[in-house]
Formats: sequence, C-alpha cells, structure tokens
Amino acid sequence: MERVGVVATPVMYHTLTEVLLNQTGIDYGLLSVRRMIADGHATADVENWDDTMQSAPITGVTEGMLGYLGQAGWFIPTSLANANRELLSYVSYKYSSTARIFDPALNYTIAQVAGGATTRSSVADYLVAAQNVSACANSTSSFDASACLQTLLHDVGNENGIFFAASTDVDWFSVDQPIIDSLGLKLTVQFVQSPSESGLISSIQDAHRNDRPWIGYMYTPSAIFSNYSGVSLSRVLLPQWAPECDEIYDRSNQTLYPCDYAPGFVKKFVTNKLQAQAPHAYQLITQLTFDDADMSDMLGRRYFSNLSIHDAACNWIKSNPVKVASIVPRWHRTRPTCAVGEEPRYGNQEWVCTACSVDTFNLVTNGTCKACPQGAICPGSATILADKHYWYWPASDPMNPLFYSCAENKCCVDGACPVDDTCPPDRTGNLCASCRDPNHYLWNGRCANCLTNSTPAAVLLPLAVAFVVMFLFLLLSTKQGESVFLSDMILFFQLVTLLVSKVDLANIFILKATTLNLDSIFDGVVPHGLCILPLGNMERTAMKAVIPFLFWIILGIYHGIAVAYQSLKTKYPSLAVIAARLPTTLRNVHSLTNFFLTRYFLLFTVTYMPIIEGALQLLNCRNLGGQRYLATSPDLVCYQGRHLPVTIYAIIIIVVWVGVLPLGLFVKLRRLMRAGQLGDDAVVERWGVLYIPYRKQFSWYAVLDMVKRALITIASVVIPQSTETEFVISLAILLVLLWLFNIEHVYSRPLYTKLDNHFRSFTYGSMLMLTATSMIKSPTDVGDYTNVLNNLRLGLLFLFLFIPCLLIPWFVLWNILRFHHKQQRKQRDRGSSNDSSKLSPTTANASAPGSGLGSLASSALALVPRMVKEQHVTRLHRLYRIFGSERDLETFSEEVLAEKQNRAKTRKSSVPWANAGGVLRSVVIVVNCIAGSIRR
Repeated sequence: MERVGVVATPVMYHTLTEVLLNQTGIDYGLLSVRRMIADGHATADVENWDDTMQSAPITGVTEGMLGYLGQAGWFIPTSLANANRELLSYVSYKYSSTARIFDPALNYTIAQVAGGATTRSSVADYLVAAQNVSACANSTSSFDASACLQTLLHDVGNENGIFFAASTDVDWFSVDQPIIDSLGLKLTVQFVQSPSESGLISSIQDAHRNDRPWIGYMYTPSAIFSNYSGVSLSRVLLPQWAPECDEIYDRSNQTLYPCDYAPGFVKKFVTNKLQAQAPHAYQLITQLTFDDADMSDMLGRRYFSNLSIHDAACNWIKSNPVKVASIVPRWHRTRPTCAVGEEPRYGNQEWVCTACSVDTFNLVTNGTCKACPQGAICPGSATILADKHYWYWPASDPMNPLFYSCAENKCCVDGACPVDDTCPPDRTGNLCASCRDPNHYLWNGRCANCLTNSTPAAVLLPLAVAFVVMFLFLLLSTKQGESVFLSDMILFFQLVTLLVSKVDLANIFILKATTLNLDSIFDGVVPHGLCILPLGNMERTAMKAVIPFLFWIILGIYHGIAVAYQSLKTKYPSLAVIAARLPTTLRNVHSLTNFFLTRYFLLFTVTYMPIIEGALQLLNCRNLGGQRYLATSPDLVCYQGRHLPVTIYAIIIIVVWVGVLPLGLFVKLRRLMRAGQLGDDAVVERWGVLYIPYRKQFSWYAVLDMVKRALITIASVVIPQSTETEFVISLAILLVLLWLFNIEHVYSRPLYTKLDNHFRSFTYGSMLMLTATSMIKSPTDVGDYTNVLNNLRLGLLFLFLFIPCLLIPWFVLWNILRFHHKQQRKQRDRGSSNDSSKLSPTTANASAPGSGLGSLASSALALVPRMVKEQHVTRLHRLYRIFGSERDLETFSEEVLAEKQNRAKTRKSSVPWANAGGVLRSVVIVVNCIAGSIRR
C-alpha cells in the first residue's frame, strides 16, 4: 500500500471485532467481515480464512479469491512416507503396532521403519493377550480368526504415538483430539509450546535432525513448506470433509469430528469507496493474487532467514518481477519506465504509464508520445501507418519517423498503409520511384517490360514532328519580330506547366506538348505496359534537359542545308530554278546569315524556359533521411557517381543561360541604344528581333523578360513541393511574383503594340488565376465532394487557359489591317518618287510583300485585304480598336523612316532658306490635294 501512496493501518480481525463490540455494541464476530467493511469500520481484508463460499455478497463491497486454499491437516515427513506408504492413510494409526513408532520413549528411527521394525512385542505377548479375547478361543462358537487378529494388533503393546498439535492459546480451528476419538486412532495429542507455528516447526526440525518419525498438525501455506526449511512433508489422508462433519461436531458438543479439515477459501474484501478515494490501492487489492508456493516462500524467508515481514516481502518482489508486474498497478511515485506505446504522465501526485492517444505515437521503451508526423496516421499506442500518397523512410529513427510525399500519388494509394508496405506491387525504392523488376521501366505512369514489349520506333514520330515544326518556324516567323503575340502564347503555356500540379498537367495535352518533354508527350498517349525506350529516372530527367537543344540541332541542320545549297548553286546552274522559288533573303549568303541568326534568336526565346527548367531539375535535390537525392530520381544520391557529370552540365547551362547571355545581350542593346544605332538597317537586320517588339525607351526589355521567366522557373523548380504545405507555399510565392510582374507591366506598357500589351496582361492575369486555382484541393478524400472539387479545378484550369486565346482573332485582325496599311502606303509611295527614294534598299525590301523572310506567310495574308471590301475595313478598324490602336499598324520601318524625315526637316530648318522651302512644299501639297479633288 505504501507503493501506491496510501497509508494503511493493519489490525487483526479479532482485535477489531472486540473494539467495535465495545464502541458500537455490535458483535461483528458473529457477522460476516463484509458487513464490517460495508458499515465503514474497515477498508479491506486482504487475507480472510474465516469466510466460506456460502456467505452472501453485500452491495458496496468487492470480493475475490486471494489465489490459494488455506488447508489445515495432518502431515508426516516425506522420508517416512517413502519408508512405509501405509502411513499416508489414517487407517494405519488405528493399530498400536503402527502408531507406536511415533512414541518418543521407544526411540524409533525412520531407518528402522524402512527396515520393517515397527513392533517390539514378542509372540508370548500375543498368546497371553489371546486368552482374554473371546474371538480367539477356538473351542467356542464365537471363534473368529479375523476378529482375533485385528483385536490383537490393536491392543497388544497398548502404546500410543504422539501427535503434535497447535497450542490452545491461538484462535485456530483445531479438532485433532475429536478426530482421534472419532476414528479410534492410537495417538495421543501433545500441544506444542506457544507460539504454535514456531512450536510446530521446531518439533518438525528436531525430528528431522534426529531422523525420528513425526506426525502432527500443520497448514498450508506455511514456512515449513518453503525451500528454506530443508524439510519435506506429506499429507496424511483422513476421511474427506463434508458439511455433515460440522453437524456431528456440533451435536457431540465438539467432541467428535470424523473428517479431515475443511478447505479454507482464502478471500479478499475491499470497499468500493476506495476505488474513488485511491484508485491504485483499489486496483492493487483487486489484482492481488498469490499461490501456495508464493506465500510459503515469503513465510520461509521471514522465518528461516530471520527477516522482517517487510524485508521478506521485498525480497520476494525482487525475485519475482513478472508476477509482481501482474499484481502491482502501473503506478509510480517517481517517473516510471513505460512500455512501447505509452508515456509517463504526472497527475494527482502520481506517475502513470498512459497509452498514447489518437494522433500520437511512441515506438520506443521509456519514450514519450509524440504528435503524429505529417504523412502518417496514428490511431494511438505504438501503431503508426502511412497516410494516403505518402512513403515511409525505412531507416528512420523510431523517435522521429520520416514520411515523404510521393510524386504522381503512387505511394500508399488507398491510405492507412503499414510502414513496410507503402509501394504498389510493381514499385520499389525510395518514394516507390523505381520498378521492382530490373527489366521494367516507367512509361505512362506504369512499369513496362522493355525486353518483350518495347517500341523504340515510336520516338521517330515526335522527331518527325519536330522537323516539320521547325520548317514551319523557318517560313512563318516574321523577320523582325514586330509582334510577340505568338512567342508570348507559347511562353504562356510553358509557364503554366510550372504553375499547375503534375496530376492536372497529365490531363491537358497542349501543356505537355509545350514542355518539350518527350516523356510528358507520351504520357496518356501510349497504351499502358508499352515501353518506348529503356530509360531510368535519371536518364529521363537528363533527356528532358537536352531535348530543347534538339530544335537547335534541327535548325542547324536546315542552316547547313541552306549554306550547302548556296555553294552548290554556283556549280550547278540548274539549281537556280529552286532558288527562284525561295524568298529573296535566301538567295545570297549574306542575307542567309541574317535570316538564320534571327531564327536562332527567336528559338532562343522559345526554348529559354524549358532549357532552364531542365537544368534546374538536374540540380533539384531533396532531403530523404538526411541525404540529398535527385528529386526526379530518388534512388540517385546527388553530386556523386552518375549524377556528377549532369551536375556539371546543369551548372554550365544555368550560368550561361541565366547569367552570361542575358548580361551580354543587355550590354549590347544598351550600347546600340546609346550610340543611336537601333534604327540602322544593318543593326535592324541582325539585332532587331530583340528590341523591335518594344517601345524605343524599352529596347533592352527583352533581357528583363528573360529574367522574369528565369525567376518564375527557379521559383517553381527549386522551392520544395514535396508536401501539400510546401506546394501551397510555392504557389503563394509564384502569386506574389506574378502580381509584381503584372503591376510592373501595367505601369510600364513596354511593348510597341497596344494589342501585345493587352495580351501580356491577359497572360499574367490568367497565370495568377491558374496559380490560385491549383490551390483548390480537398483536405481529405471525402468521396463525391472531392470529385466535385477536382472537376471544378479542372474546369477553371481550362477556362483560364482559354482566356488568352480570346485575343487570337484580334491578332489575325492585326495582320490583316497591317498588310492593308502597307498596301495603302505603297500606293501613296508610287506617286512620289522622292518619298520612295528615301527608303533604303533594305528597308524598302522589308516592306515589300514579296520580300522579307516570312514572305510565304506574308503573301498568304496579303490576299486577305484584297478579299475584304473597302466598306468593311472601317468596321474592322473599329473592332480592332477594342484591344489595339491605329498606331499598332505602323511598322518599325515606317517609324524609322518618320524619324529620318523628322531629322531631315530639323536639318533643313537650320538653313536660311528653310522656311521658304517649307512654304513652297506646303503649296505643292495643297495644289496636289485640290487636283485630286477635281479628278474625283
């Protein structure tokens, strides 16, 4: 009770009954101990030998068995029982010839009993005794040989054995003399000295030391039955107890008891009030159980080792930790050592080992319950499971289990997975990113057998498409890039691929195509289980990084073909027929160089973001268990082995594409701008594609556009997106960047045409909304509600992807009206040879419908104005002005020409006759207008 923090006062039952009799006048000795406890005079009785099984329970008192029977009886040394097995039955003691061995005066030893020397009577003694027994007179009718023998064996010697009984100074139920009298046994009771237990044990030990027979009263459990006594006793069988035995005892005025002692069911009682007052004490009493061996062991420690009751019990507790653990409540005055799944908690002045609650766990002994980590499910105690789409790091510290989110939701698909079973059957490795079979490779989100089901020829299709696309790019891209509409459209879709999740990206093919990623293009297109190429995760990432350069290679191939054609044309005049069908700028080597240089610049703009993204993905490593692994190939340790060469490549690409090239272009454009050479024909021919789409004061803005795209790409790839929280944080950062870029664009309006400025505002706005839409996700999988949210998100994604496309009709209008404007300008120029002479050959050729590097597209669009009637042109202008302006129709050549004319006028106004010339010119213009009116 001290262990559980309760001060208990032990009182003997009979002492308490006397006290209560004097205080209350109630004799609880005549009542059940239950009544004493129920009336509040005692809290518990932890060892009660007096209550019987027939006693009725009382409300408010909990009772139970202590675990052993209190059994009194007759015992002899086991060695004596082995010497004569008949001594184990009470029948043997009906005869003096047997009982006399227990007479100390005869000085029998157990060895003599084993040798058969159980009597010292002679034959003469039996003959003399037979004369006085009628059954032994063979001359009479009462002769009975059997009765004669039995009487002689019973009477001859007339010596009784000594039976050692408990002293009468204790309140024990001792009926040894009534048993002897009832059964007619040749035994004489001898009471031991008080205290009875010590007296009985001393007599047994004395007989054992002298090898003397001994018979007497004893009970179990007792110290004499422990291993410390050195003595072994065996029970003498008496007639089995029955309730009638007690009736005989009572009727005979307690003089007869022809039975063995009744077994005592040792019980325990405790008031139910203790459960609320001291729950651990109540739990201790209700759980308290011992067997005979346990009690005998503690009594033996106390008696034979001269220990106090406290020390004997403590020694037994230390020697039996398993049994004690099942008895003593899990309660501690000091911080305990708790099992796995529990933690020590202090409250109500006690420490208690408490099981971890829901959403907490503990996987180690003597640990504490910790909050369930992100990516895990903790039902409580020592159980921890992987949450849906999360993977468990096998080498985790049990005190800090690590769970990581899997890309493409391929881990723990159904949720609540055992930590050792988070991958699908065909997946393995870190984040379940590898195929379990070494001959299988991931294609279209599935592991495909590349030995038996491979189709490498499928790569030829996108390769052919790339050649066709680059050929169209050669013909349709404008020479001077007077509008960024198409390039902004492509860049918009490329940037969108960084803003939406990979799951949503897989559902929108146009986005996959703009990533220039062969792997993304095949996803969702090729059948499941079909292998294109045997490429691992790292090889696929490297392939994505280098595929944009494939377009550069194709463009280089076309460039080489064009140069070779130019060389062969001089040797083979018959090839001139082909040259006649080519654009003017392809007919000489000088213009050919400028032609392809312009395309290289345009291709640089289109592939700028995919190249940076691919390089960043080669450097994008994530932490798994304290080690850095490639995010797209989680089994590959970063900056070592196979990853080292691609790391060097990626660093070079990042330095050149993000640093060297933008800085070099900025320096070049600023130098041309300060030198006033932006309008020079040679500069326009070579560098105009970089600054013509922008207003004059923003000629360097193309470099800033590169920086913006690089920042968005870096923020999308480098910022971790392993968990839902990290994904939302990255989207929030992108929202801030896009908002700042949009504000800057609204205030600066750097593009030359109003339509391009509006279109870029549309793209920024759509990207803002797409980023916000990507955040729409259900916090948990709740069936139909989750499906509704997913469908809503996809619907909004398609809507905001379509919004920039609304301006495509205005871009077509811009091309139509611009060519219409050029036609009118040419007609005016034919009437004035002076005006036409002011145009340089290059500028004039650039304005001609049949010249310029985009002549095929120009010729096609030039047919449109001829098909549009003049009365509809005004309506088209009015429609175009919704998102554009009339100034958008002026070409860069016209703006340059106007500036030259303004500079010429300024020079003329500086000479004395400048005013006269101006007046004369005005008169000529007025006359021409009048003449034109008369003709009309």
